[in-house]
Amino acid sequence: MNQNNLRTIKRFVEYCKEELNIQTLPDIKLIADKNFVTTYRSFGEYNPNQNSIKVYHKGRNLADVCRSLAHELVHHRQNELDMIYNTAGETGSEIENEANAMAGILMRDFGKLDVSVYGLEENIQALDERKQVGNLYHFTSYSSLIQIINSGFVLTTKHKDIQPYVSFTRNKSMYSDSISTQARLTIDGTKLTDKYKLSPHADEKAGYGRSSVDESEERVSLLRYPKGVDVSKSLIEVTLRKINPNIDWDDPDSFQDSEDFVEPPSLEDYNTLINLLKKKNIPFKIVDGYK
Repeated sequence: MNQNNLRTIKRFVEYCKEELNIQTLPDIKLIADKNFVTTYRSFGEYNPNQNSIKVYHKGRNLADVCRSLAHELVHHRQNELDMIYNTAGETGSEIENEANAMAGILMRDFGKLDVSVYGLEENIQALDERKQVGNLYHFTSYSSLIQIINSGFVLTTKHKDIQPYVSFTRNKSMYSDSISTQARLTIDGTKLTDKYKLSPHADEKAGYGRSSVDESEERVSLLRYPKGVDVSKSLIEVTLRKINPNIDWDDPDSFQDSEDFVEPPSLEDYNTLINLLKKKNIPFKIVDGYK
């Protein structure tokens, strides 16, 4: 590999380190022996035990080499966050999907700043064009929203190993057995992208108001933003569903067959949430349904 490409790769590695918040870079080796590909059936390998990354480069486009490198660096960051488990590397796992998605994002964004990765000679700085995203929605339980408000509207997850992202949707009327018991946050997506990078995700599982393939979901990676997603500056309003007056909260039989609730939220949480929203002057409304 020539020196110009090696310099580009070095810049790319430093870029990934900053974007992924990598604490310590692993040992990185570029491999020219084709037996590596034959043995691993892959262009790249991350070994957490040896803290090393190997990427095959001979005869490959520089951008493809960097994409493989980014994929393995994402795995390294996942390992730093204790997200790696025995079957994490299987095709279709959340860990593997996250590495694939993040590698594409890192390559695309770096390519806007440094076109040498595409074999071009000039370095360019991308124009600052503000993408108009529109409104996004985040559904969460009443008890979780109480915690979110008290945290200053920082969204995160307790299960980063299996869900290393915060999810938003463009579908404001998304419905499932659980959605009716949840609050809906309306977010200014354009303001959100001033601070966070969104990645579209197509969920191929039906349910939650989705068809067989739904591309309305947008994700923010917690690998890139391990402290969570602060929506305090982009929050438009909070929406709650009106409590069904026919439900007897002390009698589970009264809501088991209800279209409104399969499992009702805590009435205490509901009242606490309303009082908290009023106390902190957070815009909210109560509606009959999410339409």
